[in-house]
Amino acid sequence: MKKLLLALALSIAYSTASIAQVVGPGPIVPTATGRATTGQIPGTTTNDSASAGNIGEFVSSTVLVGSAVSFTTATALNITSISLTAGDWNVWGYTETTPSISNTLWSGWTSTTSNTSPTSPNNGSYCIFRLTSTLQQSCPVGIQRLSLSGTTTVYLTGRCDFASGTCSGFGFIGARRVR
Repeated sequence: MKKLLLALALSIAYSTASIAQVVGPGPIVPTATGRATTGQIPGTTTNDSASAGNIGEFVSSTVLVGSAVSFTTATALNITSISLTAGDWNVWGYTETTPSISNTLWSGWTSTTSNTSPTSPNNGSYCIFRLTSTLQQSCPVGIQRLSLSGTTTVYLTGRCDFASGTCSGFGFIGARRVR
């Protein structure tokens, strides 16, 4: 009798799960077939984007070379920013500079503080190097985890230290909601 009841319960559970969803440890995971492998969350099978508030949501901003910001020596300046809602995010950036002279120090980072140089290593989101030519230079600033309790502006910021000439910066900041 116990075996019959167990078989009936499993049959009902499987039928219900295959029609609507798979229930297990963690979240309820809807699937096209109603089946999922334990520990796996099905991903999209097309080129769509995750909607706001969902895992995989992506936010970004780009400033191109034609819109580069001009730096004052040894002064942090925001290149661009994004607004992130509450949640757990991975944020990264990429900065480029076009100095008019060599022997210039360039640094870039992501931060929730506007126009302010962080303490290195800034949770992995910091780059600094000496420019040895006047050619356009690039600097990826690394990934930083931000766990936000409310909507927050995140900045891609740079700093250029130079004795004479000019220095301008441009770049990209991106963020993906990871949970």
